[in-house]
Amino acid sequence: MIDRRWKLPAGVGWLIASFVPAGAAVAQRPSSPPLAARLALTGDWELATTHLTTTIERLKIDSASGRLSGMATGGNGRFELRGMLTGQHVEFELLAGDDVIRRYTGDFRAGALSGRATLWDDVGTMGDSATWRADRPRPRPIGARIHRVVPRHFSNVFSDRIEPALRVFPGDTVATSTLDASGRDEQQVRRAPDGNPLTGPFFVEGALPGDALVVHFNRVLLIGKSAFSGSGLIGRAVLPGTSPALRGLGARRTVWRIDRDRNVAVASARDAIRSQLEIPLRPMVGCVGVAPPRSQAIASVHSGSHGGNLDYNRIGEGTTVYLPVYAPGALLFVGDGHATQGDGELTGDALETPLELQFTVDLIPAASVTSPRAEDRDVLMAIGIAGSLLEALQRATSDLAAWLASDYRLEPREIALLFGASLQYDVADLVGQQVSIVAKLDKSLLPRTER
Repeated sequence: MIDRRWKLPAGVGWLIASFVPAGAAVAQRPSSPPLAARLALTGDWELATTHLTTTIERLKIDSASGRLSGMATGGNGRFELRGMLTGQHVEFELLAGDDVIRRYTGDFRAGALSGRATLWDDVGTMGDSATWRADRPRPRPIGARIHRVVPRHFSNVFSDRIEPALRVFPGDTVATSTLDASGRDEQQVRRAPDGNPLTGPFFVEGALPGDALVVHFNRVLLIGKSAFSGSGLIGRAVLPGTSPALRGLGARRTVWRIDRDRNVAVASARDAIRSQLEIPLRPMVGCVGVAPPRSQAIASVHSGSHGGNLDYNRIGEGTTVYLPVYAPGALLFVGDGHATQGDGELTGDALETPLELQFTVDLIPAASVTSPRAEDRDVLMAIGIAGSLLEALQRATSDLAAWLASDYRLEPREIALLFGASLQYDVADLVGQQVSIVAKLDKSLLPRTER
């Protein structure tokens, strides 16, 4: 792939010529590319390889004397880079161990790299041709910024095909608001269709597949005067023979008055047997998610590895959520505010109400995050999402174990002993096609030994 033939520097050809027969070809070593070109190539790039679909990866290139080395990281893994810069022409390979998986040739012009690529298939055979381009990441402004966003458009799906409401950088803070689950704002004006309309998406500069998006909720405030909820239990939560009245078949929604001065929600007298039924307020964000993998469009009432309709009552002010990135920019959506909610959201609709949010975003490059995680001041939380409670529990347990191994350097035996003595589970959500279980661990129990 890379031309390793030597060319002789100018001025020494006479020395070799005296030992070479007339007419014989003489290999010459290429002169090193100019220092300016080498410096311009060294550093971080975003590589887009297009064959049927476009794969985005992060490149880190080092150029010394025209030879290229570095790494490519992204959703497909981590690969070594080796290559050569000759003038403006660039050639490099990406390798997994000793195996070449892709070969790139192209040119370095106007601050960008572009050309053609050859792809190897799974059995090591040279395969299809692709096009490619690499650009520098957008420079990050100095200092963190606060963006105030009044949402104008709302979505009922998580998708990478929706125009971003705002582009932000890691470290930036967004202040915005959400509608309630029926699409109404704090004045009870309907502004979007029913079904968890979402605010966003927010494009995070530099976020690439394989990274983890970090969302820290600094502020979660109730802005409406009322909320609504279901009036009966969902069928999944009770035995089939349970009273239809308890299951709420055909029941209308219950309206709650929000009393922020007393920090309670009060059920309407017409809807509650006791007119003074009061529940303490605990504002939370029901929907937190990014664009799903493979350019899917997933309805905002569902959840998955991208996050989505998590409906976990610990995702509120002071909580940090971690989500795997599947699309450039991550494309963060938020919505579905609740004034409070019990475990499982057993009435189908919790106390649905609009919210005012302030959150700060950040990135963990090339992270080992494959499903939603969260933490607050006291607890680590791994959110397992699946079609059954058993599988959701297994996913949550395995992911929390992986988290402790990668970030806290705990050994398998340590994790097992810690879980056996201290692990707790929350039933986060029982509504929708998927259910979720959260495995949580008190941070104070983590070993304090040096690793």
